[in-house]
Formats: sequence, structure tokens, C-alpha cells
Amino acid sequence: MVPTIDSKGCKAIILFILKILSVPTTILGILFLIMSVTGGIKPLVGWTVAVVCLAPGLYFLVKNLLQQRKDAIPANRGTRWMYGMVAIIILSLISSLVAIVIARQGCLSRVGSQSVLNGCEFSGKDFSGMDLSGSAMRYSNLQRVNFSSANLSGVDFTGSDLAGAALEGAILNENEFTLSNLTAVSGLSDESLAIAMGVPVEDLYKDTAEKMVRLEDRNQMLDVLREACSGNAIPSAHAFESSQPFRTMAVFDAEGKNSNLTDYALNQRWEPMAVRFVDLVACVGDEYKDVIETCNYEEGHTIDRIAYKRDIMVYAARTGEVVLITSLVGGQPAFCGTYSSEGQPDLRGLPTNQEQVIEWLSLNVKPAKNP
Repeated sequence: MVPTIDSKGCKAIILFILKILSVPTTILGILFLIMSVTGGIKPLVGWTVAVVCLAPGLYFLVKNLLQQRKDAIPANRGTRWMYGMVAIIILSLISSLVAIVIARQGCLSRVGSQSVLNGCEFSGKDFSGMDLSGSAMRYSNLQRVNFSSANLSGVDFTGSDLAGAALEGAILNENEFTLSNLTAVSGLSDESLAIAMGVPVEDLYKDTAEKMVRLEDRNQMLDVLREACSGNAIPSAHAFESSQPFRTMAVFDAEGKNSNLTDYALNQRWEPMAVRFVDLVACVGDEYKDVIETCNYEEGHTIDRIAYKRDIMVYAARTGEVVLITSLVGGQPAFCGTYSSEGQPDLRGLPTNQEQVIEWLSLNVKPAKNP
């Protein structure tokens, strides 16, 4: 007789798993609270994640306290610790949320040099000519803000949205733009951005990709780049050189359509942040069967040995030329046997897998021979 688990048993198992996870998730929740207040992550996003992470621990603490009260167990040192932990978690959540709200409400009054302006809402504001040097503006909404002739030296723009901002004449130096959005920004040349990021202008294609500094709308950029899978040149693309230690790469399927590897390339920070910075476009074909040998038997029947393959074509975006090509092969099928009966199925190898594709692409983004 096969043992079964009733609903009570399932609930007990789920509670047991949650109890084990409650300690690490509580620690994680506290870390997210700290990051949400200090600007290490978008404030409300960090607070929301913290609530989710702290919920299991808070649930079991309160459950134990209520059970002790129900059983009339006198308060001991452990009980007092649990009361303290519940109070700390609740107060931390409330105080962090209040701190976030107050910080957002008082943003304009704090604008100036060396200010902490993380998570602020400044959309459409006019900061032209102001001294904002050394300020922290992490994960802030800076869309269409007028920064003309402002001193932005040393400003940390991590994760901020500067879409449509005006930077004509602004002083940029030693800035942090990781994860920021700079689409449709006016007054920002590649030379000034390179100075701001502290990198040579010839390395800007690489550093913007690795730091995910968005310079063009992604969907519009991909619509241009997918044309390379048809062999079309993209004259405005970056000049690819085989000796480069890093190659930006957009990835599509064989027809130039988005696939799960398209977003993988972005998350791995291979994807360029603008059409002018793309080196390579990889077009990954669907898996297909290839008969690599036919086994002939004296009885007059045959059996095919079949391998699964997947072709990858990589184009130099500027010229449209194929610079890399490969056919990835899955596991090899078994060899022909000495004897075989009629009706025996073909010998098939293992299919290809995404890990093979990723490994091959990785080697050609950062070639193994280079550091």
C-alpha cells in the first residue's frame, strides 16, 4: 500500500520548511531594510522585499507567544527575547517606512552640495546652475530635470532615471552611473560621459555594458540589431576587432526574434547599451536532427545514428559579415551493433542544451585567451 500525505501532513511539512527558512530570511529582510534606507536599492522596493522576508520569522515568533499565552506558560528569558524580537522587527518596519516617506517628502529642502537625495522624485525640476557636487541621488526619478550648467561633480546617479534630462554645460566628473537610464539625455557626448565615468572613451562601449548604463531605448535598439541576423550591415555599430578582450553581444534566434537568451545576454551584461556600441550579434538556430551514419545489416534493414545539433551564426554588426560560426552537438549516439532485429529504433544521441550555447557564447564575449 502506497503511503499518502493528508492535508494536515502537507501543512506540517510546509510549516517545517518555513520555520527552517525563517532565520536566513529574517537576516535578509534586515539587510534589505538597511539598503532601502541608505539608498543601496530603490527604497520602496527594498522595504517591500524586507516585509516579505521578515514575515515568516514574525509569524513564528507571534505564533509561539500566543501558544505560550494559551497554555498559561509563565514568561521566562526565552519568552522575553521573543517579545523583544517581535518589537524590534515591527519597529524596524515602521521606522524604515517612515524614514523613506519623510526622506521623499523633504527632498527639495535638502537639494545642494553633499546632499543625500536617494529615492527622490524630481521629475521636471529645474536645477540649472546649481552646485550639487558630491550629492547622492541613487534610485531617484530625474526625468526631464534641467541640469544645465550645474556642478554635478562626484554625484552618484546609481539606478536613477535621467531620461530626457538636460546636461548642457554641466560639470561631470567622478560620477557613478551604474544601472542608470540616460536615454534621450541632451548635452551628453560620449567624451563627456567617458570623463564622468573615469574611463577612456574607446572603452565606453565595454563599461556602459558592464555597468548597464542605458543610453538608448532597449526595444528600439534591439529592433535595429536584429537585422544583422538577415546579414544586413549596421553602419553605425561599433568597429569590431578580433583582438578585443571584451565584445558586446546581442543574442537572438536564427530569425532575429527575441528568445530567452536575449534577456540572458542583458543580465550577463554582454548586451550593448546603444546601437553605436554593439560589436557582435549572435543568432542561435533551433535544434535539428542530423543523420551522421547509417547502419546496414545483412538482413536488409538499416538503422540511422542520429545526432542533435544547433547552429550559431555570429555577425560583426557594422559589416554584416559572419565572423564566428559553430554547430553544437549533443551527446553522441551509440555505435552500430553487430546484429540488429527489424523494427529496432534509430540510435539517437542526447539533445543539445542551453548550457552548451551559453558556454560557447561566453567564450566569445570574453575570449579565454585574454584576461
